[in-house]
Amino acid sequence: TGSLLLSFFGYRRMGAEKEDRYTQLVLQGEAAGESGDYEAAVALYDQAIELFSTKLPAYYQKLLAYERQGEYQACVQYGRAVLTNPGLEPEMANNPEQAADLYFMIGNAWFEQENYVKAAQYYQEAVACGLDTDSISLVKAELDLSAGQWQKAAQAFMEVVQSTASETLRQRAYILCARAYRLGQNPEQEIAVLEEARGTVAPEKSGPVLTALASAYMRRAQTEKGDLQADCTRALECYQLVLSQGNHSAAVRLNMAALHQMLAQYEEAEAILLELQAELPEDYRPYMRLAILYGTEENSKAEGQRDFTKVQENYEKAVAYYQKAKNEGISDAEMQVLETMMQQVIDGGWLYRD
Repeated sequence: TGSLLLSFFGYRRMGAEKEDRYTQLVLQGEAAGESGDYEAAVALYDQAIELFSTKLPAYYQKLLAYERQGEYQACVQYGRAVLTNPGLEPEMANNPEQAADLYFMIGNAWFEQENYVKAAQYYQEAVACGLDTDSISLVKAELDLSAGQWQKAAQAFMEVVQSTASETLRQRAYILCARAYRLGQNPEQEIAVLEEARGTVAPEKSGPVLTALASAYMRRAQTEKGDLQADCTRALECYQLVLSQGNHSAAVRLNMAALHQMLAQYEEAEAILLELQAELPEDYRPYMRLAILYGTEENSKAEGQRDFTKVQENYEKAVAYYQKAKNEGISDAEMQVLETMMQQVIDGGWLYRD
């Protein structure tokens, strides 16, 4: 009997240690995510999931990491896998609030991709699971925005900013309010809202605000109302702050490369893209952007000095790796931009296709 008791209590102690380890991994992942090191955060969440594949917190935090990086397609794909995981059904049934948060986050990811029908479906599921009052207000405003009622939505988002006690919801409401002004073609107000958010949200929540602000300046730089040099410089300053917070995601660096290209700072853009290419050798995006960069640079030269060899090399790799991405459900309009550019190069007699 004594040995049986020892075995029982030993098992109990091992179970408690495993629980503690799981909690530690999730907390460490959250800390890494808050500092902007999303790659480390995801790795920690994966370790936690290996310990307990039937607990929701690590899955939720991993989705949150994808969303904060702007990896919305990955967020949707992984979110679907979580929701259809039979092993998580008991946990979701026993924790409807956590389930609501999962649906809400996937809805946000669809919304960011401007698929408002899909977003609405997930938001409705989130409400059915018992989403909290402020989040429901946010959902209603997002649905107004998807219906084109951007002024009504902007007002509702600011009401959430003023009423919520949640830093996370306040941050999101600011970002969505800015999006409402963007859809209303009011870049000045979009930037004003994000500048206000930049000085208001908690420092550890400022990363997504800075990323949205950089994107707003980047878009305005390409309009008649924008100042190319000033707006691109402000956008780069925002991204530098994001980098200083530890967020070295591909999305951030790809946008920085694009800004350098817009400023005709080709060497700076190339350096960023070559670094990404080395880190992500099977990701089509660095090859695609390098092909576009080299094409832009060659077109700026006198005709007798043009050489499109590097354009072709990167184009071929981009096409090959993009096919793999397409098979996984990814679609990228920039690939069509590259295809159009390549056709112009071929039509101009600079390159030949086999």
